Order: sequence, then C-alpha cells, then structure tokens
Amino acid sequence: MSLGTFTSTRYMQWVGPSPDRNTAGNAMFNLDTVVTDIQYIGFTCTRSDLPTELEFYGYYTPPSAPASLPLRTYATFNKTLGMNAFEWDFVRPTSNTNARIIAEDKYAAIKNFRGFRHYLDWRQLEGAEGKYYFNPSYGGGWSYDITYERCKRDSIEVLACI
Repeated sequence: MSLGTFTSTRYMQWVGPSPDRNTAGNAMFNLDTVVTDIQYIGFTCTRSDLPTELEFYGYYTPPSAPASLPLRTYATFNKTLGMNAFEWDFVRPTSNTNARIIAEDKYAAIKNFRGFRHYLDWRQLEGAEGKYYFNPSYGGGWSYDITYERCKRDSIEVLACI
C-alpha cells in the first residue's frame, strides 16, 4: 500500500503524502485513509533526489498485557568462528581419484570451525556454455558433494561464494 510520494518539487518546505494536492495548513499532511497495524515502513527510490528529513505523526496504543519476551540463547565463541577455504584445503589432490577423498589430517583443523565460506569459480561448474559439471568438476576433478556432505555431517555451515 502506498501512502505517499516524494517529488522533490518544493525546496525547504514540508510536504505531505500527496504534494500535488492543493490544500493548505495541516490538511496537506493528512492521509486519505486511516492506516492501522503498521508493521514496517519501506521507501522506494527511483530518483537521486532524496528527502533530507522525514517526520511521522500518529498515536501508539500499547498492548493491554506486556508481551513475554522470548528466551535468549547465546552461542559460545567457538561456535561462531568460520573460515575461508578452497576445495584443495579439504583434500590432497595428487590425482583425480584423490580429489574425491577427504584428507583427514587437513580436516582435523577444519572441523574446529562452524562455518566454511567456499570460494568457487563458476567455470568449475560450467566449463563451456550450457555444459555443466558437478562431480567431478570441470577442472581439477573436485567432488564438491564429498566436501559438502562431510561439512553437513559435522554441522559446519557452507556458504558457496561463486
């Protein structure tokens, strides 16, 4: 629902939600219909002329009974740490076959983190336009499923940055 329009046509003047309406005084600031139960107010900007100030007027009626707050849970520091890595940080690729097996000595350090940001080149997934490669990847013979499945099993969240 749109409540108003900013046109940037009046310099150093307050304008209401309908700046083209020919009204004077406080009437120019009134909405055509009363709006209730507003959850948020969003702004869509299509021009570079933005207002320098905004004011909202209205009445707030607090709820009759205070809402109960949800219980807060806190993550311990070790559960908030993540890492940036590549596919070769999980395996020891000496051949295409070995690129499909997790190197346990490398993974011993990785499993201490709760997040893994995987930097991935698109050309590994689409070697030529319209030709997709997954397991193994286009170059290097990487098996992303093996890495992602192991991370999922150990509750390591994966964020693929393609």
